[in-house]
Parts: sequence; structure tokens; C-alpha cells
Amino acid sequence: MSRWLLLSCYWLVWLAVVASGNEPEHTSDLHGDALPADVVARLGTTRWRHGGAGAVLAYSPDGKLLAGGGQHGAIRLWDAVTGREVRRLSVREPQVNALAFSPDGTKLAAVGSEGRLALFAVGDGREVNTWGVSAKPLLAVAFSPDGKQLAVAGTESVILLIDWQNGKRAGQLEGHSLRISALAYTPDGKVLASASDDRTVRFWELATSTVAAQVRDELIEFHGLAISRDGKQLVTAGAAFDKEGRGPAAERVQLWDTAGFAQRMAERPNAQQIQKLINQLDDKSFNVRQKASQDLMQLGALVEPALKDALAAKPSLEVSRRIEELLERLKQGPPPPGELRHTLTAGELVRGIALSADGKTLAAADRDGLRFWNADDGSELPALASKNGPIAALTFAPDGATLAYSDQLGLVGLARRSGQRWEPTTHALAGQQGHTGAVESVAFSPDGKLVASCCVAETFVRIWNAHTGKELRQLGGPERACHAAAFSSDGKSLAVGGEIDGGIGIRVWDAGTWEELRYIRAPGRWWTFRVGFSPDGKFAGAAHWSDAGTDGGVRRWNIQTGEQLPATECRQIRSAPALFADGKTFALGDYDKKILIHDATAKQNLQRLTGHQHEVWRVAVSPDGKHLAAVGDNGPAGQGDCRLWEIGSGREAQRLDMRSHQASVLAFSPDGKRLATGGEDGVIRFWSVATGRLEGSLTGPTAIHSLAFSADGKRLAAGGADTAVLIWDLSSKSK
Repeated sequence: MSRWLLLSCYWLVWLAVVASGNEPEHTSDLHGDALPADVVARLGTTRWRHGGAGAVLAYSPDGKLLAGGGQHGAIRLWDAVTGREVRRLSVREPQVNALAFSPDGTKLAAVGSEGRLALFAVGDGREVNTWGVSAKPLLAVAFSPDGKQLAVAGTESVILLIDWQNGKRAGQLEGHSLRISALAYTPDGKVLASASDDRTVRFWELATSTVAAQVRDELIEFHGLAISRDGKQLVTAGAAFDKEGRGPAAERVQLWDTAGFAQRMAERPNAQQIQKLINQLDDKSFNVRQKASQDLMQLGALVEPALKDALAAKPSLEVSRRIEELLERLKQGPPPPGELRHTLTAGELVRGIALSADGKTLAAADRDGLRFWNADDGSELPALASKNGPIAALTFAPDGATLAYSDQLGLVGLARRSGQRWEPTTHALAGQQGHTGAVESVAFSPDGKLVASCCVAETFVRIWNAHTGKELRQLGGPERACHAAAFSSDGKSLAVGGEIDGGIGIRVWDAGTWEELRYIRAPGRWWTFRVGFSPDGKFAGAAHWSDAGTDGGVRRWNIQTGEQLPATECRQIRSAPALFADGKTFALGDYDKKILIHDATAKQNLQRLTGHQHEVWRVAVSPDGKHLAAVGDNGPAGQGDCRLWEIGSGREAQRLDMRSHQASVLAFSPDGKRLATGGEDGVIRFWSVATGRLEGSLTGPTAIHSLAFSADGKRLAAGGADTAVLIWDLSSKSK
């Protein structure tokens, strides 16, 4: 077949697609990352996004992968250069608290908030094993340098040693009295260090299960530690208190010279050598006697039995005096692991510390960003400020020239050393395209061509091409945060609602020219949950909720004049209000297990729906106003209680089967025949309003925070915790 004939065939296929009215199917987003099945567009990106606050980070030993874990038990493996998501793993835990790669990079260990230890094969993501090792949260995990053993610890203050190959416990280390937040092996694998709230950092000799050295500071609760690759440096971090116990006032980072300790542990004396040191206590030379005392003291608990035996043998007065002094000092605890070289004052809320591979740079994550020090002289280097609040985690790449960090929104950034400064890399900046936090509101334009989305971490709304996923523009919203966006029914206006200082704010934009039509500010202790328009588009309304989550109501304004109509407020409510299509009626759930339907114009309750056994915390109204969906808690079982109500009769029409999950987001299809629900499990479920039966589901990549159908019902947009919006084509399948 000739080349021209092939080109002609391709051209005819393209014409057929265009003539059918369908656009070519996209299999990847604008960044080249694959789309899930039936997803036609991704608004934003998954690169360098974790999808939850407080991600913990770990580099693979070769530096090619970066792992991140956090909320909802999700673990993501990213290409360490581009941020492309390589693989996604899942732990059956609400929160992943720590990660560790095996020395050969083939395994990844994770511990979580319910006491589980999970081990994964990095190559294919297979779960190798899971252990329920504790009834309380685990906070730290570390691989031994030979890769054969895992150490885990947490709030139970006991360190467990596990042989992961046979799944059995290899031992446990007891001695701490409070939670243990960090673990680290020395390079030779003979010693395990642990940092605890009991104000000690202990160095456990694994061969004897004894404490060979200890850092004790009655004014610091230790929660972080790092050991250099050569074992000659130790970094500790903790919350500092004053002498009266008040605080924490600040964070203290300490840098220790442990070269001598590392050498002593590598050259542990045998019984004959210990006896030789004891004999030197009676040497004619004072210097020899003094050095023997110092060496014995550094050996700690290892020499205690030999010292007692020597004392029982009734040696000379000089030897007895020195042995008694040594035994008395040993009662006070093991010696420190070395010399304290520098004590550094860090900012508040230090979440992590890291030492570069070459041992030259020390980094700490705090409330304001990243702080750096020269590890040789303790001098502080230029800091790197955070744009999104406190830094939750940090880790150096194996090359020591790159630092990965995660902020409180779950966004991952990279910084690279440039002289004495650390600067964000271009790859990390490119990865910041799209929202910077969970997408709490999403709305289609009536013609389905545009999508507006909001994130409470931002003060603007993003406008996207719904077909290509391209971001078209950003429009300003309220000064403090954006919570909701909605198009008018004719598509000519867009309302954006959220927080201002001391109240709520709504910006109304012309959706054709993108000029601002009105900026409305209303004082009060409220934040906007939903916005909408009257059917004629002349009035904008905001369903608001109090900052305490106990009061709510609706306010409406004339868009042309900015005049506020009489406001309606309700007390002691549990759910945020849901607006009806008429723009003046709203529904909400209260603490008394009832659902109220209120007319904002007449200022009266139209209906009270009763039947829920527990508090109702989310409601939604069908476009035709005939049905209401309400979801709440199902009591101690923690399952969702979702019901459909007929608004006209007040009758409970259906009760949805949510025995295995909870729904936190509700959305009716435009024809009112289906209800879509989403929640923390990332699954979108479709229910028949007529029968209450589950008709189908879609699996999203992360927790679902917002849902919206297109006006024709053929597409569904879902905003997620991973900062992206996915758009599904519902016409390709019968859901």
C-alpha cells in the first residue's frame, strides 16, 4: 500500500470522527501522563502531588525514585527527575507515618497509624507481606544495612526487630518510657539509634541488646535523628523546654562528632582486652591510669560485669577507688556517643531533619520553610521559604546535591544546591502547574466547554478547557480562600465564593469577557460553602456556614446594584446548606437528626424530614427539586447512612446500601435519575434514584472532594485530594 493511500485512509478516519460529533479519545494528559479508563481529561497534574497533607518522603538508594506516603494509606513512587508517577501502592492504614527503602532498592517498607508494617516489591508494586506489629501507631521504620532486618517503633516505646524474610520477630529493645519517633542504623549495622520523647537518644548494641551510648537532655524531647554515611556525625532534633518545664519554646538541633564512638564500636574489645584496661588502672603512670578509666567509661554497660568482678577481688585502694567511681557513673546512664559540636536554634514545628550524603549540609523543615547549616562550623546558610505553610517532610537525594520536601498540602518540591544557596529546580516548578490543594468545588459551564474549579489553599478560581484539560485563566476570588464556584444557567456569569477577613466574599465575573461584574463582601463569622444564581441570573446567592460549624444560612444579592436581600440564618446545624435551583430555597441537616427545608424569602421552614438515627452532615437537592439526598454517620459502626427523600411528600424514598463505605460528596445527574456519591476511598458510585440500587462505579486515583455533572449528563467531573480534576465520559458506558 502506498504512503499516499495510507495518509488518505488516516484522513478519512479523522473526518469520520469529526462528523460523528465526537472528539478523538485522549489516553494521556497534557503532561504525557496516562489517563485512567474512560477519563477524557485531567485538569492539572499528578506530578509531584501526593494527594493529602503531611507526606513522608524517601529516596531509593540509586536516587532514581522518590516515594511519598501520607493520608488514606496511599504511597506514590515518582520519577525523581520529572515527578511522573511511576507506581501507586496502598497500605491498609488511615495514615502512612514512615517509609524506608531496602539497601538494594528492591523493597519499600511502610508503617502506619494503626500499627501495621507493610513491605512492597518496588519493581511491580506487589505486597510482599504485612504485619500487625502493634496496637498503637508506628512512627518509624528502618532497614538494617545488610537488608535482612527491619526495625520499627512508635507510641508503645518498644523497638521491634523483624526478619522480613521469614516474617518472624528477631528481638525487641526495651528501655524508653515514651514514644519513639525516629530510628537509624549505624553504617556497620552493629548499633541502632532511637530518638524518644523521654528526652533521650539511645544507641543500642544489637549483639547484646544493651545501650552503648546515650544522649540525655532534660530540656529536650527528641523526635528526630540522622547519622552520616560514615557514622562519624550524628544530628538530633527536639522540642526545647525551659528549666521550669514550660514550652516548647523553640526547636533545638544538635550536631555531634561520633567518630570516636564509631571506631570503638567497630573495635569492640574482647574479655582479655577489657581485663588489660582494668589492670592499667594500677599502672605506675598517671596518664595510663587516666586513659584506662576513660576508655572503660566509654565502653559503658559492656564492662560493668568485669568491673564488679575486679572489685570483688579486693584490688589496691587506687584501683578500688577508680572502679567504684566508674560503677557510680555507669548508674547515671551510658556515656554520650561523642562530643557535642554545635547546638542550633531552629524555628517552630520542626517536622524533620536531614544530613547530606557528604555530611557537609544539615537541613531542617519548620513552619516557615527549609533551614540550612554548614555542618562543619554550624553557620547558617540562606533559608528557603515555603509558599504553602509548614514543611511536613524532607530528604536528601543520595547525591547530596538535591533535597526533596513536602508541604502541608502534599505538594512535593525539589531544591538544588547552587553555591551556598538552595534553589527550587525547574522540574519542581513545572510540577506545580494546577491547584496546590484538594479541589473542593468543580462546575461545568452550561455548554460543557469550560470547567471552573476552586481550592481552599488558593484565592482564585481556575478556568479550564473541559476537552483538552488546558488551563485558560485564573480569576480572582475572595482574599483569604476560595470555596465554591458556579455558572449561571445561561452561562453568562460565574460566581466565586469564599472567605475574606472577618466575613464572606463573592466575586461575580462575566463569563464571556471575563470582566468583573461585582465584588460583594459581607461581614460575619462565616465561610461560603456553595454559590448559585437565581433562574434569571439577576441574583447571586451564597450558602454559608459558621467557622464553628454550628450555624448557617443563605444570603442573596442583586448583581447589578450589589444590594443585599434580607439574610436567612439558622442555628445549631450540622451540614452546610444546599441551594435549590430557584436560588431562594435551601436545605440543611441539624444536630437533632432532622433535615430542614427553608424558604429564604418567606423566612420560614417549609418542611422537616425526620428518620435519620444520627447527625446529618451533607445534603444535596436534585435539579428539579423533587428529591433530596442526605448522608450522615451510622453510629459506632462508622458506616455511611445515605437516604433519598421525596421533597413533596416528605417520604423517605430509598435507603442506599453503604455498609462498607462512607460518602462525603453528593451530586444528582441533570435529569435527577441518578445520584453520584464519592468519598475518602476514591470510588464514585452511581445510584438509581427510583430504586436505590447501585448501578455502577468509577475508581478515582484519590479521595473525592467534589463532583459535578455536565448539563447533558454525559460527563462527570471529580475534584480530588491530589489537586487534580478528572473528567469521565459517561456516554461510553452504561453506568
